[in-house]
Amino acid sequence: MPYLSESAEAYAAEMARDHQVGGNHYQKSIQPWDYMEVVLTEEQFKGYLIGNVIKYISRFQDKGGIVDLEKCSHYLDKLKEVWKNKCLRLKILKISSSS
Repeated sequence: MPYLSESAEAYAAEMARDHQVGGNHYQKSIQPWDYMEVVLTEEQFKGYLIGNVIKYISRFQDKGGIVDLEKCSHYLDKLKEVWKNKCLRLKILKISSSS
């Protein structure tokens, strides 16, 4: 299992959903990716995030420049949160099953 270098509290302090890159058009009571995270499987949601990372990193030189790089980073931050949460859940399961 990957080593968890940060506590849950440390990385949860600033979550990717707490800010938006490139405008305020998604300032809703529930963010679209919060809803997607609920209705999609974990693998589907990670695929959505990875797809957006690929989209923004692939087009930044021809379309959005620094804003696309910031969007790419934003989706990558969310993907890291999802991965860290999974690792934390696995670590908790491992601890509870060995008790």
